[in-house]
Amino acid sequence: MNIQQRTLKSPSPVNALVFAPDSSALITSCRDGKLRHFDSKSGALKKESALHLDSGRRSVAFSPDGRLGAVNDKNVIRIFDLTSGQELKSLSGQKTKVGGLAFSQDGKLLVSGGGSTVNVWDVSSGQLKHTVSDGLGEAMALHVSPDGRLVMSANSDTNVRVYRTAEGELQRLIDEFLVSIFAIAWAKDGSIAVTAGVDRTIYVWDAKEWKITRRLYGQPEIISALALSPDNNWLLSGGMDETGFARPAQYRLWEIGTGQTVWMGKAQHRVSSLAFSPDGRSFAGTAGEADFLFGSLTT
Repeated sequence: MNIQQRTLKSPSPVNALVFAPDSSALITSCRDGKLRHFDSKSGALKKESALHLDSGRRSVAFSPDGRLGAVNDKNVIRIFDLTSGQELKSLSGQKTKVGGLAFSQDGKLLVSGGGSTVNVWDVSSGQLKHTVSDGLGEAMALHVSPDGRLVMSANSDTNVRVYRTAEGELQRLIDEFLVSIFAIAWAKDGSIAVTAGVDRTIYVWDAKEWKITRRLYGQPEIISALALSPDNNWLLSGGMDETGFARPAQYRLWEIGTGQTVWMGKAQHRVSSLAFSPDGRSFAGTAGEADFLFGSLTT
């Protein structure tokens, strides 16, 4: 496997990123309230569109199919089209400040954190379906299963909970961790899930039996972001230095089958967002700066 890496530059710091459905472009949400599309081959800026939001840091989520985006605007969640940047709907009714956000694979459901609750939304109707109590702390990471039936929440109380999205029922409580989990990834075929956080260990789970099948060691700092390749062969991780978010950290690319690191790269600060292209040939990451990671995998 040949891995090539380069740095692309945005006119404004990048908060989050995702690839377009056809893998032709990398879409970024930037701190100045704009969406920017970069060509996946040349790295050139193709177009930009305004989201008409105040500039600054905020929670951002993209649907895995690259069609929709969501951003918190105080207690309101705004849904927008990733191609045009047009706002499609606003979701209101959450009683607490909106925290983390996560879409289902098809973009029909959106999950939001807030205080000690997890909220499940129907995107088409804009209705809040459920609000469930999520432990003693707040959700540090959220991820919806590929079939949309389950949501995994990693809470600051160190527990991980799996809920049914249909009725909000708790299906699984994972209470074996001594420290918090900050990142979750779920395979597109639903077979495995991956979690990581403060203890610098990556846990690969059988997502049917909820048993750990492999542990990956080697990231030197707290792990803050994860992304799985579409074929489940590769995992991208990003870290953050526990002495300060502004300190340098690492990107790492892992081979899941062997548990080995096959590539490492430097991140300027805490890694906030990672993505693989749908065709599995490219990957990207951001540490909240104008310069961001773009890589390719070739055989």
